Amino acid sequence: MNIKNRKLLTLPEQIVEQIKESIVTENLKKGDKLPSEQELANLFQVSRPTIRDAIKLLSASKLIYTKPGAKGGHYITEISPQSFIDDFSNYISLSLVLKGFSFDELIEYRRIIEIKTCALAALRRTKEDLIEIKKMVPNPGDPLSDFEYFECDFQFHRAIAKATHNSLIIITMEAIINVLKPMFQFVSGTKALKEELSNELNEIYRVIEQGDPDLAEEKMNDHLSHFEKDFSVKGNRKVSS
Repeated sequence: MNIKNRKLLTLPEQIVEQIKESIVTENLKKGDKLPSEQELANLFQVSRPTIRDAIKLLSASKLIYTKPGAKGGHYITEISPQSFIDDFSNYISLSLVLKGFSFDELIEYRRIIEIKTCALAALRRTKEDLIEIKKMVPNPGDPLSDFEYFECDFQFHRAIAKATHNSLIIITMEAIINVLKPMFQFVSGTKALKEELSNELNEIYRVIEQGDPDLAEEKMNDHLSHFEKDFSVKGNRKVSS
């Protein structure tokens, strides 16, 4: 007999799940005020300390925020894309520090995301998207510092993600870039390397402009492979630009 041991939810966790369900079904919307602790206790037929524990869990999950004072209370939070980006970036950074996963796993994950993102951008880009992508291609002759030069590259990848018009892809890429970018503060680039970078980004832009998803995947794969091979940050860990 195959019996799975499923974790039983505590009373506060059960209350949290019911409130989450109300948010998902839009019975509770952003800015709505929750009933008082006593009203919630009566509703769920539990003690006020149990409600307080549920409130703590909701606050920790950033599903509610609390206004102090006589006219205050607990309100449903507006979940913004930036809050998700910040949380995801922090999770990745902490996981790398605490060895929750390896740096190589992050690079592998980024490669999977970026290659498919480039293909989707080739299919969905607008004229406005193409203008933004082209603007981010650095010119080797520009008087840019190394960090400014690599910042152009990060902005280029952001612009490609935005060209997919897929909110989840945009958020994911933003979080990954937030983690990788600080690692390039002390990375130097030769003139030859900058020329290679510009050429690669121009080629990626060209195939996105042509609307060729297969070739877009190929060019992005080549670009990421180049930087995984040539760039090393903090010892022997390889990173892409």
